Amino acid sequence: MVAGWDAAADQREVHLHLSDVHAGTGAPATADVGSVMKADGSGTLVFDVLANLVGSAESLETGRVRARWTPEGAGRADVEAHGGDAGEGFLVTECWNARFERVYALERVADGGRRMPSKVPPRLRAAELATVNGLAD
Repeated sequence: MVAGWDAAADQREVHLHLSDVHAGTGAPATADVGSVMKADGSGTLVFDVLANLVGSAESLETGRVRARWTPEGAGRADVEAHGGDAGEGFLVTECWNARFERVYALERVADGGRRMPSKVPPRLRAAELATVNGLAD
């Protein structure tokens, strides 16, 4: 394990590298975690991993979670995995408003398929969607 942090006046950062972490009898996992919290309350969290995420323990997948949020709390998270039993991979995106209510969600698979998860609200408020779209890459 290697850890680093910085506490500047305008933001706080923490970074962590984990190597050869064993969970039971499965293959060892490796992960990198980074978080930045800005003075205004906005921030990001990134989690990269090589581990058994789906399917059999013999196959390792590469995964990433990336979340970012505004000072008011509205945000966006993207979760992806590929390789191993995840094959060509998938991407799940979810956005939430300042009340932490989901305002957008989409699942994409490598073959181009898309589907909206069943619990997405039937209509989105334009202002909320514009706020979370501002968090796009």
